[in-house]
Amino acid sequence: MPLGSSTRRSDVHRAERSGFGALAVVFAGVAAFHGVALVRPDIAPPSPPWRHALFAAINTVVAIGMVARPRGFVFAFAVLTIQQLVSHGSAAWSAWAEERRVDVASLLVVIAMPVVLLALVIEVRQHGARPNSTGHPP
Repeated sequence: MPLGSSTRRSDVHRAERSGFGALAVVFAGVAAFHGVALVRPDIAPPSPPWRHALFAAINTVVAIGMVARPRGFVFAFAVLTIQQLVSHGSAAWSAWAEERRVDVASLLVVIAMPVVLLALVIEVRQHGARPNSTGHPP
């Protein structure tokens, strides 16, 4: 092993952890948005209260998953990504086709979700299991 490669590997794991930590904050914010939309529906596009409650819960779990990244998380996130692409993709297309308006939130979701999924897949392929607290795979 070349001199310093352990340090570089540790730096890479630290960067990955901070990146996924930042994503956890983003998903927690989205969960909070859906929670607020339960009591202030005027801040979001029309949607039934049960949907806001469901996505407040889902995004809370995803925020935790971004930090813990348990086995199976990538698969579950892939399913969520597909659902979000269908839902927000349709909303973005409808906004454009019917109103000639860019649905910025949906556009961000359609771009970000596959990128996040790719980052999760890369991490699993490179490291197998999630790194432990020392930054090294168990």
